[in-house]
Amino acid sequence: MFLAVTVIDVCLNFTGLSKFVAIDVLRFLLSFDLGGEGAIIFQFLALLMTMLLAVLLGMGMPAVPAYINVALLMGPLLVGLGIATFTAHMFIFYFAVASAITPPVALAAFAASTITKLNRWPQVSVQLDLEL
Repeated sequence: MFLAVTVIDVCLNFTGLSKFVAIDVLRFLLSFDLGGEGAIIFQFLALLMTMLLAVLLGMGMPAVPAYINVALLMGPLLVGLGIATFTAHMFIFYFAVASAITPPVALAAFAASTITKLNRWPQVSVQLDLEL
């Protein structure tokens, strides 16, 4: 599991893509031209993009590798926008873990429905309601 994450992270760092992702997100946020009062909105939008990336990467892999990848990609951006390091990492880890119950993959829901021998789709919808 960690070998695959290491390969991905080495490739991202070797090509410099990990720095470009944070820079591109920052340029996207600056394109809104919110002025000095937009710092909170910048943080909110950066957290929203980080959440989407963590859920997207967490769909196909366990929580820890998804956390490591998103922390390497978006962690420096969040810290650079003024969010505490511990807070940024816990935010990333929360959504990397929550991706296990998010459709369309919803691995935890399918595992629970197999154990309880219930229909899968009502379980997925209940877990989605609980997550939201």
